[in-house]
Amino acid sequence: VEDTLNCKYKDFSQITIALPSLLEQRKIAALLSAIDERIETQSAVIKDQEALKAALLRRLFDRTLRFPGFTDEWKEVRLGEVTCERNETNAPTLPLLSITVDKGIIPQTDSEKKDVSNADKSKYKRICSGDIGYNTMRMWQGRSALSFVEGIVSPAYTIVTPQKGVSPLFLSYLIKRPRLIYEFWTHSQGLVEDTLNCKYKDFSQITIAIPSLPEQRKIAALLSAIDERLAVEREYAEQLKLQKAYLLREMFI
Repeated sequence: VEDTLNCKYKDFSQITIALPSLLEQRKIAALLSAIDERIETQSAVIKDQEALKAALLRRLFDRTLRFPGFTDEWKEVRLGEVTCERNETNAPTLPLLSITVDKGIIPQTDSEKKDVSNADKSKYKRICSGDIGYNTMRMWQGRSALSFVEGIVSPAYTIVTPQKGVSPLFLSYLIKRPRLIYEFWTHSQGLVEDTLNCKYKDFSQITIAIPSLPEQRKIAALLSAIDERLAVEREYAEQLKLQKAYLLREMFI
């Protein structure tokens, strides 16, 4: 069985390989080594950006860091005071969307997940640009995202619409903070974690603190800019890995 397989040197030594000249070996090794170094550097850039975002999230939301000109106290409100539930169905002609952890809300056709949706989508929920969708049974894990498009999502999701005076983008960042995730867990109903669910009536009872709308927009714009930069850096890292894989495949074929 695989757990007992071993390749001793006497086995290793019998394997046949093809080698170019020493000069070409060194050229190939130098190129691949340079790409490895660039991948490592890019990984460090991404980690630094992630650390910056984490630090800003913590300081902006605990109010130890404020933008110049903003000194007003943040107002405590219940989520039900600044959002309402959108529970609209019977829109089967709208595009099917997928709410993902890392990419936000995207067309199902762009998702890596297999489409297991029902043929009858009359009960699927409409979500509009500016709405926040969250997984009713996984909100205690932070499964939520802001939508920038209109479409329909599975009935397993709850759709909330931020009201006047609340920036949807700001709220989408706020409800992913650890304290709020904990609140969603404590307000979820169910006997065990696999059956926990946080319906809108539970979601709406949670208290949050929000600044003025201009300050919300400032905070959201800064965090969004960092996210956009992170997306660019991660895409570049993926391109480097693809480049290395291509060279390995073509050079050693």
